[in-house]
Amino acid sequence: MRTERGLTLIEVLVAMVLLAILGIAIVAFMPMITRNTMAASTDTSESQRAIAIFEHITRDWSNPGAWSKGEIYLADGTTQAVEAYVADQMSEIGRTCTGEVTIPSPERRRVTIVCPASGSLPERIIKAEFGDPSA
Repeated sequence: MRTERGLTLIEVLVAMVLLAILGIAIVAFMPMITRNTMAASTDTSESQRAIAIFEHITRDWSNPGAWSKGEIYLADGTTQAVEAYVADQMSEIGRTCTGEVTIPSPERRRVTIVCPASGSLPERIIKAEFGDPSA
C-alpha cells in the first residue's frame, strides 16, 4: 500500500484561518503601537528640552545680576523673563507649556514647567530648584 505525503484540504484551510486571525490582530494593534511610539518620542523631546532649559537657567542664574532680576540671557544679548523663555523653548517642539517661578525662601527659587495634556500625552509637571549664587 502506498501512502501519500502532504496536507489535507482541511489542514490547509485551518492553517489559513489561523494565519488570517493573526494578521488581523497585528493590523488592529498597529494604530495603538504607532500612537504609543509617537507619545514616547514627544515625551523624550519634552524631557530633553526641559533639561536644556534648566541648564540654561543654572548657567545664567550663577550670575548674581541675572539671579536678582530673575531673567535669562539670550544669545543676541537681550534678556527674557523665565516664563516667556520656557514658553518659547517648549513651543519649538510643538508643546504649549507654561513656566512659573516661585520663591520658597530668599535663597531659593523654584521653576515649574507645566505642559497640559494633549492627544495621548498626560499633563506633565517638571520642577527644578535653584539657589542664590551669592549665598
